[in-house]
Amino acid sequence: MSVARSGRSATEDAPAAPTREGSAREWRFIRPFASLTLDDIPLVGGKNASFGEMIRTLAPLGVRVPDGFALTADAYRAVLDGPGVQRALREALARLDVADVESLRAAGAAARRAIGEAPLPDALVGEVGEAYSRVEVKPALEAILDAESTAGLIVIGSRGRGARQAGSLGSLSQRVVTAARRPVLVVH
Repeated sequence: MSVARSGRSATEDAPAAPTREGSAREWRFIRPFASLTLDDIPLVGGKNASFGEMIRTLAPLGVRVPDGFALTADAYRAVLDGPGVQRALREALARLDVADVESLRAAGAAARRAIGEAPLPDALVGEVGEAYSRVEVKPALEAILDAESTAGLIVIGSRGRGARQAGSLGSLSQRVVTAARRPVLVVH
């Protein structure tokens, strides 16, 4: 899982490790995107590590990439170590018949439910809250249009779900195309 900030690039104002009384805080559950490399794949997964590489490679070229942070594998393990989670997972797997599609579906649903309903450890909640408080969150349209002033072209995906807001129906990409003063490339 990752959390991104819109607006400024990671290298402009990376969410540095928060400090307490001047000393750097050691993170267990999160890593700032700007600190990630492909060497971090085992720690944060391929997409997050690639995002870090993208920031590192594109920022010097003037490409602004949203910053934020990724959750580490330790965060996931901490959830799995929560009360009753491993027991529920073992029970789901004990009933599994790999030759029966319905059994696979039921075991998968039980496993997802066990993890999804697990309480988050206080230390994880604390780190995420502390890191998130350092991330500037803007509505997506506002962030894109703010960045537009230095862009020659806006590239945006078309996979949004769309939303009904203030009586108008439209996806983010449609709103960007309508509001932008620069060329917009919508990638399908």
